[in-house]
Amino acid sequence: ARAPREWSRWTKGVIEAGTMLPLSSKSGTGHPSLALSGIIPGVREVFLAGSRSRGTQLHSHHDTDLFVVLHEQSRGRLYRRGPDECLRALQSAVAPACADGVRVRLQNRSLGLLAPEGRGDCDLVFAFRHPWRRGIYFIPDRALDRWILSSPGAQRRANHDAGHRTGGAINPLIRAVKQWNLCHGKPLKSFHLEAMVYRAFEAPPRDGRSALIALFDHLMRAIERPCPDPGGVGLSVDEHVTDTLRSRARRLLAEARSSLEAECLPWNCETNWRLS
Repeated sequence: ARAPREWSRWTKGVIEAGTMLPLSSKSGTGHPSLALSGIIPGVREVFLAGSRSRGTQLHSHHDTDLFVVLHEQSRGRLYRRGPDECLRALQSAVAPACADGVRVRLQNRSLGLLAPEGRGDCDLVFAFRHPWRRGIYFIPDRALDRWILSSPGAQRRANHDAGHRTGGAINPLIRAVKQWNLCHGKPLKSFHLEAMVYRAFEAPPRDGRSALIALFDHLMRAIERPCPDPGGVGLSVDEHVTDTLRSRARRLLAEARSSLEAECLPWNCETNWRLS
């Protein structure tokens, strides 16, 4: 599960405003950690996370998640101030350094850098390393008013394992169901769908259409059950899904399955399904 080549360029420099890290030229150039260090002292490292790191993003969307890991010694005060105050302080530091027209939005677990004219958005997820558990981080959750655990590396491994079991079919299937979700007003969060898809197949599917029918069968059952974090350390992915939302999602999933059986595909899943 490798991210597309054009998005691996994050390791070689800050990409222009609106595509990955929409900072102004005064923020400096080079690796994102160097650019962000000029804005926020105490940046330990920056790495690509989210759907782009797993290759499950929809090509029509240009959002990017960057994990910004802060030094515990120099930035520990931000941690002690709590998630809300931490993100607000970082918002105040980042906003003046953004390119013209870029807005910095305070979100539940991140800062959203919103570029104008649809040139792409970027979420900065600020994190602190766990003191003894390698690859595990504390990230803020403003709604819960506490720091929660996250392991982007373990989530990538879960994606890789599912891809291995299915002969590389898992990411095209994920993109297909994300396209369905988008066309129906996103009744479910993308990562919730992705996490449920990981558990759908134990062997490579025979063909695209039968795989999608089997997938929607699986999702109709999975939506009724708790969905743990694929990374194994975070909160349940479906923690905020209400009974009403589950019922609506199950109805829409059943309609999608019926459409597939009737070979009526109004959400154009063929453009997002490729076995090769």
